[in-house]
Amino acid sequence: MLVVIGTCLLALAGLVAYVLALLGARSENKPTDLPGTAPNWRAAYARRVMGVYVRRPKPAPEHTDRRDLTTTGRR
Repeated sequence: MLVVIGTCLLALAGLVAYVLALLGARSENKPTDLPGTAPNWRAAYARRVMGVYVRRPKPAPEHTDRRDLTTTGRR
């Protein structure tokens, strides 16, 4: 009996997660548009679950000195 209840609860949790992802995907503006931030939490959840999201670019280094790139210190 406990196995049946546990299975039903697990299936219900999966169904709720699926519906939330579906609603989040429908709340996006256009199919081809992916702005930097999601319009709401459902869209953010849907992007994360489906693996479609915008990564923030890494910050550029503050200085670029060619001497830092050499391993021996000679030119």
